[in-house]
Amino acid sequence: MPRNYTTNTTSLWLPGKFTELTPQQQALYLMLKGQREITAAGTLPLTVQRWTKTAKGWTRQLIDAELSALEAAGHLVIDRDTEEVLLVKFVKFDGGYRNEKRRPVIAEAALAIMSPTLRTALADELAELDALSDVVSRLRGDALSGDAGDKASDRESGFDRVVVNQGESVPQPTTHNQQPVAPAGKPPKREIPKSLEAAFDEFWSIYPLRKGKLDAERKFAQAAKRADPGVILAGARRFAAANRQTEPRFIAHPATWLHQGRWDDDAPTPKPRAVGDFGPEINTWTPEDAS
Repeated sequence: MPRNYTTNTTSLWLPGKFTELTPQQQALYLMLKGQREITAAGTLPLTVQRWTKTAKGWTRQLIDAELSALEAAGHLVIDRDTEEVLLVKFVKFDGGYRNEKRRPVIAEAALAIMSPTLRTALADELAELDALSDVVSRLRGDALSGDAGDKASDRESGFDRVVVNQGESVPQPTTHNQQPVAPAGKPPKREIPKSLEAAFDEFWSIYPLRKGKLDAERKFAQAAKRADPGVILAGARRFAAANRQTEPRFIAHPATWLHQGRWDDDAPTPKPRAVGDFGPEINTWTPEDAS
């Protein structure tokens, strides 16, 4: 159901990590948060062309660049394969997880996410909030098995029920089309050809941020069709060397780095870690949330 409102606190504009964004990045973040399609779980479809119509001067190239900047800063998680976006900490600051009537809505939206990367990120957020523990298990299980569910099949086949809190139940997709979680002791299914596994494992050991491994495997396989794996690894080494002292929130997710072909980039100027710059908690990502 489309939302008719969104919430922002005045503390958003106090000195802190949100005010370190550029005006364009702030505007884009607030625009995303105010979209009618955003779910109770903080997800929305990646519709860049339509977003260009929300302000004069927006172009696909400009929005793509600012989305990547927001992702690198830790405000978004993006899966360009499934065309989904997650606003980091949206559930926490929206506050719906505290409301017993809203929790089933959050759970249904969470289980409808197709991207393993987004499902894992949201599961971590919900676990941190100690909320919807059964949904957290389901999100992590589906991400591990590589099966994020099929929303079209869910709509056709109806819903089972899953208990998410004492006295509550929420719709949950049926499982007849889903792959089982890998049994204990067996490695999970990988998203990369066996011939590229060694190269990807080296990339994963080199890259300075280890998030979204399954998504990164898929992107590495795609990147290897455009460039020799040795070239990709060399670019990853340059990038890692230049970002030894960079805060994790300023480092692009490995899948994003691969998707954008950034192994050909010149070595970036490292951004030093801020010392003692924690600022007040605001209605977006904060350093405390990274712990």
